[in-house]
Amino acid sequence: MPKKLLRPAIDREALDAAQEIAFDAMEAATPAKRKQLARKALSLSPFCSDGYLVLGEEASDPAGRIDLFSKAVEVGRAALDPDLAAEGQGQLWMFIEARPYMRALHSLAVALGEAGMVGDAIPHCELLLRLNEGDNQGIRYILMDFLLMAGRDADAQALWSRFAEDDFAAWTWSAVLLGYRAKAPDLQARLKRARTSNSHVEAYLTGGRKLPKDLPPYYSPGEPSEAISYAFDARKAWSSTPGALEWLRGPTPKRPKRRDDDAMSAMVAGDPERIDRAVLALLLLGLHGDGRVWKSHDWGTLDRLHDKGWITDPVGKAKSVVMTDDGLKAATDAFNALFGPTEG
Repeated sequence: MPKKLLRPAIDREALDAAQEIAFDAMEAATPAKRKQLARKALSLSPFCSDGYLVLGEEASDPAGRIDLFSKAVEVGRAALDPDLAAEGQGQLWMFIEARPYMRALHSLAVALGEAGMVGDAIPHCELLLRLNEGDNQGIRYILMDFLLMAGRDADAQALWSRFAEDDFAAWTWSAVLLGYRAKAPDLQARLKRARTSNSHVEAYLTGGRKLPKDLPPYYSPGEPSEAISYAFDARKAWSSTPGALEWLRGPTPKRPKRRDDDAMSAMVAGDPERIDRAVLALLLLGLHGDGRVWKSHDWGTLDRLHDKGWITDPVGKAKSVVMTDDGLKAATDAFNALFGPTEG
């Protein structure tokens, strides 16, 4: 295996100094400071791939990001001795000199995918998996989403089989979508394994829980943070698969109208908004488990709470519903307003 991957003509001392400044740029507190340090790094060495990487991350438009990430890939590749890099293929991540190039390829693939250019992003991901067979960068998760979005199910299945023992949510839930598309006989077993891996994914995929605007800064396996990260990236593949989300939600039988519904409506009059707030507040008293609340209240009110996005659909055999993040906040506010301590 090669010990050094840089071309002999590269000024190693200048590149090392530029790399240290690029690392400082990545950790700088403001966009202006990050860009300033990135440009300083590039002034020391035009082969500082991470300098272009930082500038790309700060670009405001997709085209600008793609151009700068492409430049980062270009100079990162140019800094490496092609013969030595070929010798280290498969374990290239083990060599520090190659990591800027591989980071640039990763960022370029993500930027292309975000711009809707999935077909252009896939080859970069496939190249990274050839260069780094152990996949230290987690490229397989990105590639899986891209393959599913592109309808390349056979390639997605081959990729999944390569890392079949992976128990992260992104892998187990991708296996469910693949199984649904292929009408796999073990679909229910896949679903069971996925739910065991992370039981929160279902609610975020089907709309039972609202996805936040921004991704969590990090995630933990089995936790809502992991479910959010997966659903955020995989929702396009799921929503573009006819019937997949409806199947995941399960049957939703219509609620039969009760004989006393009309009579109760006539007897009980009031402001629906105030009633909704009161019932939402009372639901907190039965809060248990993963945001679940007992649905032992008027059906009409529960339907309105669902329409407002505060609880999951009350129609079904379950005796409880899940309160959404927005619903939990609204319920807390209503409870404090109605039943909080009074000033005395």
